[in-house]
Amino acid sequence: MDSRTLPLTVAALYNAHACHPILVIGGGPSALTDLPQIPGWQSMVQISANGHAFKLPGAKPRYIFTKDNAECPPRPRKPNAEPFKLMEPQMRAFGVPIISLQYWADYRCAHWPFQGNSGQHALAVATLMGGAPVISVGIDCFMGQTYFHGDAANISKGKSRSYWQVRFRRYAERFRCAPRIRALSGPVAETFGRYDPAETFQGVFIPPVFSLYAKMPTQRVRVLRAFRDSGKATEIPAGAIVACSPTEATLWVNRGLAEPHA
Repeated sequence: MDSRTLPLTVAALYNAHACHPILVIGGGPSALTDLPQIPGWQSMVQISANGHAFKLPGAKPRYIFTKDNAECPPRPRKPNAEPFKLMEPQMRAFGVPIISLQYWADYRCAHWPFQGNSGQHALAVATLMGGAPVISVGIDCFMGQTYFHGDAANISKGKSRSYWQVRFRRYAERFRCAPRIRALSGPVAETFGRYDPAETFQGVFIPPVFSLYAKMPTQRVRVLRAFRDSGKATEIPAGAIVACSPTEATLWVNRGLAEPHA
């Protein structure tokens, strides 16, 4: 956690880095080939999709976005396989704030309007922050089948380019406008445009899909009995302190699931 009082909702990051470039780093091979083409990337605000950016020489991520509560296991899952590795302790080891849909996030994505993998979510968060531009590297969507750091084969084993083109078109439609996302290669560049260091952006622009977060205060609750958040598989355990919206806080307190927490 950082020096501010956490946890918070992602609303606390609304317009947090307005008109500054934000670099989102995934684990695909393009991270190694595209970064040298981005002047001054080392000094940009950086978001790591999961822990990938921390394995990249010169990278200094300020935030992590992680989608899942546990690592996705290899498919098919083998009998007597080791238990799933939880993401929170792995990401905490990097020592920067965690942005996630999960209850244990430092910045929790309450009422989040997007779906997708951690890289796609990180691009949306960078857009919420007011990044201009939001620059994507290493979000190759598994088509290379291995990560640039070579720790292991990507468990998704690769999907076709047409599959990701459709997924990214649907993802782009959620913005209801043209966000300031750019990339040098892959499905992100094909969907949102190629990064050009000479391109300029006028004024602050955050897509209307994020209007909820402009004035949404963070509330916190202490969970009294375990329950599953709507639409999520992860159970929130009793005793957890969760950042939430006023709507969520009212609902959970009225149902006897939680109590207000300072």
